[in-house]
Amino acid sequence: TASKSHSMFFGSTRPDILEVFGGAAEVSMQFSKYGWSAMQPCDVIYGDDLRSEDTRNQLIDRVRTEKPRLVVIEYPCRLWSKMADVNYISPQQKRRLAKLRKEEEPYLELCEQLFYEQIQRGDDALAENPLCSRSFKVPAMQRVINHPQVFLGVSHGCRFNLRSISTGLLLKKPTLWVSTSPEICDALSLRCPNSSGHVVHHHGECQGGQVSKAAGRYTPEIGKAIIDRKSVV
Repeated sequence: TASKSHSMFFGSTRPDILEVFGGAAEVSMQFSKYGWSAMQPCDVIYGDDLRSEDTRNQLIDRVRTEKPRLVVIEYPCRLWSKMADVNYISPQQKRRLAKLRKEEEPYLELCEQLFYEQIQRGDDALAENPLCSRSFKVPAMQRVINHPQVFLGVSHGCRFNLRSISTGLLLKKPTLWVSTSPEICDALSLRCPNSSGHVVHHHGECQGGQVSKAAGRYTPEIGKAIIDRKSVV
């Protein structure tokens, strides 16, 4: 892994970043680009199926052993969105949605556990989901949000060059950031400059399977904002 390679050259320095559910791992790539130590991301595309309780427990063990300074948890948002409520409209579909959400609650419990691991060690954690995500109503995330050492920030995707893969237009996509670091929250809390009567840019629609899926990926600008603030704290 990247953290092992780093140790080979620089000794037993703790890794700086671990991404969970990271997919393309943009934050890890930005950290590595600037010479920081990144652990191998934990995601199904790297062979870690977090639906498995054993895999989740192994991840916790890795965090306890390697002690990353920042853990970024990008848990899935599709089933927690408002659009899911619209798509599952019949009583039968609503029951199906409730069942699917229940099956994903372990991801939120994993997020909570990772936050507590980082807090207890004096390190940082960061998670996010769309601002209107129903996941923030689940008890595990409520406990995280209400923890006295956790801070919140709201951003608009257009401030971080988030664009529609179909039209190329900027996407507003309001996002709620949850972190133990107020500096990271501040860096990510950038809002769209548009106002009534003053349009700086136009937005595309963050709808449609492929557009919404692509909009879930972090841009290089998001990764850079995180590392810029992490480097001064």
